[in-house]
Amino acid sequence: VVAATAQNVSQIQNISVTQNDLPSLLAALTELGLLDQDIKRLEEAIRDDEKAGSKTIGQKTSEWLKELPVSLGKGTLKVGFEAAKAVATKYVLSYFGLGG
Repeated sequence: VVAATAQNVSQIQNISVTQNDLPSLLAALTELGLLDQDIKRLEEAIRDDEKAGSKTIGQKTSEWLKELPVSLGKGTLKVGFEAAKAVATKYVLSYFGLGG
């Protein structure tokens, strides 16, 4: 896995996640091999946090990140477990403009 970072964009191979671009985040996680149900839970968490007024990672999104290791253990990953965990976290951080 080759990773590079630019301002508000993270890339792994040809995959990029742009700040506040939910479709790019969801597509990147799909390409990484996360299960559809886990990606859907993240989408719901982000939307719920936004409704609660969060402009950055909110409570529900944080909970999703904490549960990520369990979810990854059930998925069909395209990279190793630890790499997938790091990359998925990086994608979420990039979505919120927090580097990554």
